[in-house]
Amino acid sequence: MWPVTAHRITLRTCHDLDWRVTVSCPKCGVSTMLALSGLAKSAMGDVSIERLFARGVFKCSKVQYGCNGIPAASVEVSAMDVGILKTVARWEARPTHKAA
Repeated sequence: MWPVTAHRITLRTCHDLDWRVTVSCPKCGVSTMLALSGLAKSAMGDVSIERLFARGVFKCSKVQYGCNGIPAASVEVSAMDVGILKTVARWEARPTHKAA
C-alpha cells in the first residue's frame, strides 16, 4: 500500500519520495520522464498531478515530431519497489471523437 492516495499525489510528493513521473504524447507516442527537482519547487509543486493533467499543463516538447505543445495523452507515476518499477497511479485523457 502506498503512503499517498492517487488524487493527492503532487510533483513535490514524487520528488520527495523519489518517484518517477512520465508523460506521453498522443501524436508522436514518445514518453518523457519529468525532471522533478525544479518543478517540485515551483507553484505547480503542491497542486495534484490529477488536476494539472486535467488542466492540460503537461505538453509534448518534441519539436522534431511536429507536436510541440500538444497536451499529454497520459501521465504515470511509478516507484521502485524492491528493484521493480511499479505503477503508483496513471491518468489517461478521454478520447475525443470528431463528427464526420
